[in-house]
Amino acid sequence: MLILAFVMFAASAVAIEPGVGHVHFTVSTKNPEAQQFFDQGMAYLYGFNHEAAIRSFQKAGELDPNLAMAWWGVALALGPNINMDVDPDREKQAYDAVQTALTKQASPKERDVITVLAKRYSNDPKADPYAGIAPQTVFVREALRRMRAIRDVDLAGVTSALPASGEANSAALAIEDQPVESSQDLRAEVIRVSPGYFEAMHSPLIRGRFFTESDEAGKEQVAIIDESTARRYWGNRDPLGRRLRFGQNANAPWMSIVGIVKDIKHDGLDVGGVPHIYVSMYQRQGRVMSIVLRTALPASLLEAKIRHEVQSVDPGLPVFNVRSMGEVMDVSLAPRRFSSVLVGGFAAVALLLASIGIYGLLAYMVGQRTHEIGVRVALGAQPSDILTLILRRGVLFSSAGILAGLFLAAIAAPLMASLLYGVRPIDPLVFLVVPAVFLVVAVLASLVPARRAMNVDPIVALREN
Repeated sequence: MLILAFVMFAASAVAIEPGVGHVHFTVSTKNPEAQQFFDQGMAYLYGFNHEAAIRSFQKAGELDPNLAMAWWGVALALGPNINMDVDPDREKQAYDAVQTALTKQASPKERDVITVLAKRYSNDPKADPYAGIAPQTVFVREALRRMRAIRDVDLAGVTSALPASGEANSAALAIEDQPVESSQDLRAEVIRVSPGYFEAMHSPLIRGRFFTESDEAGKEQVAIIDESTARRYWGNRDPLGRRLRFGQNANAPWMSIVGIVKDIKHDGLDVGGVPHIYVSMYQRQGRVMSIVLRTALPASLLEAKIRHEVQSVDPGLPVFNVRSMGEVMDVSLAPRRFSSVLVGGFAAVALLLASIGIYGLLAYMVGQRTHEIGVRVALGAQPSDILTLILRRGVLFSSAGILAGLFLAAIAAPLMASLLYGVRPIDPLVFLVVPAVFLVVAVLASLVPARRAMNVDPIVALREN
């Protein structure tokens, strides 16, 4: 309670700041100013400014001592976030705050969210064996040691977000050698990785170094960036040795850049230029991780061994989604493959309809010109002449359609750019091969009525007309 009393005293200087955002969550208070400060706290929370959020929630609780959601907000903002790990002191403050919230007045909906948050915190040190960075580091190191000992496993690493998975979290940045004004819109996706991860992924190092076992809690905070981050935020300057931190929180630790790696497609094969910052898993904690193994064996043969080794370290941890990197890529490409198959299906139907149309048109034309064909044959026209006549007409009609299609395709191609990967919307090879295929189909569709015209009996044709 001494901590809470001190915090309440510090909250008295907080004011409503303009331009924070328009976030509103109705809470059980009759004090309009308390509602304003609660909304401001939520806006700060969404903006990853957790310290300012705590002060706003505390001010709301000061204005309305019975407002349970004010203490809920304090507990939520004190919890784990991308900018700061939860140390025992903050966790104790969060536990006290949520317990205070449970004693205040609240609507049924508010009571539910407070009760859920209360499950996160406990005053029992054994309730969460992975609270803090130290036990997580011990687990990762032991798990990696066991993974590397598996037969036919060449390299192993751990990451919080696999390539092409879109699982990376985005965070605001502050760069030491850039003014605060220019840092307001700096953002990058943050990915926690262990030593050995880049080697297992065969990700080339451009300059600097990879993470090592010495990059752990208590040591200088370090980070590795990709080429897109270096290019966007440092331009022609060398980023190595420069410092950055997450968010605008002055208490967040600075991290020194120790390496630059080539871009990895974390957000999909068709998404490029997104800045990524890699931090050491031994310096920043998290609850979900993926183990990456470099091996020649299929995932199905290793799944049992991987599960056995992980659960030998901790039997209570679930192991799931054991799959190859190819399968991960298949999941990433599935929507575009479906779109491609759908478009390909429509194209096949269009080709079929075009061939039927050409056949029908020429068959009708042969029927209408049976007399003319009979006269030509009677005057000495050879079957090859009749064949050429009909095929020429079919190719002429098809060529007109192909030219019109090429013109429309050139206009519409840029609209399909989002469905393509590794292929330009206007590809010369495609624009040559596809018309050639259509022309062949047109010739084949013209052969049936052409052969029918070749077999016209001039006597019968002249008698009928």
